[in-house]
Parts: sequence; C-alpha cells; structure tokens
Amino acid sequence: MGSETSAPFPRALLRTILRFVRRNLDAKLTWVDMAAHVGIERHAFGRRFKRTTGLTPRQYVIRKRLRRAKALLAGRDASVAQVALDVGCSCQSHLTTLFRQHLDTTPAAYRRRAAARRHLFAAVR
Repeated sequence: MGSETSAPFPRALLRTILRFVRRNLDAKLTWVDMAAHVGIERHAFGRRFKRTTGLTPRQYVIRKRLRRAKALLAGRDASVAQVALDVGCSCQSHLTTLFRQHLDTTPAAYRRRAAARRHLFAAVR
C-alpha cells in the first residue's frame, strides 16, 4: 500500500469533501458517493478520510445528520418525521434510532428540552 492511499487529505480536498456532505446531507449519502465526487478509489478514500478526520465517512455523516437534526428540532415546529427526511434519514424511526444510539435520547425528548431551555432563557431576560 503506497503512502498516497493512506496519506491524510490536503486541506483543500477535505473542504471539498465536507462541502459535498453538507450539500447532500438530505439525500442517501454513502462514502462511495463521497469518494466518487473527488475521484478517489473508495477503499483508499475511507482510509484517508479516517486518517484525516479521526472518523469513518459513515460516522462523520451520522454526526452531521444529528447536528442538523438537533438544530431543526430546536428551531422550528416541523414534525419529527419531516426533520428525519430533511437530514437524510429514511423515516422517523431511523432518526429516533440514531438519537438513541448516539445521544441517549429521542428526537421528541430533545425538542422538549430545547423548548424548555428557550422558555427559561426568555424568562431570565
């Protein structure tokens, strides 16, 4: 295995990849799609992505989906099912599973806590 297939990504290439993820987060997004976008063989892409970010491409996409879902749940009244679709989950159940696995809560419980924090903050002002 040559050093090119396991070397970290240059900063500009990483920005291109991360921008691609951000712009396509609402779609079915795989690391194969990410690799194809930048023209790198998929296995080399996976190794280099992890070396560069410390995360597998899948872990990175999940983190980004959860971050966006948390922002959407805290900031608007869309249904949990709609938020799930907006962040690329196939259904509400998929989003709930991700929340439970990674955040130890559910989307609905997260939304309630966010609303309570907003209410508390408004009362303090």
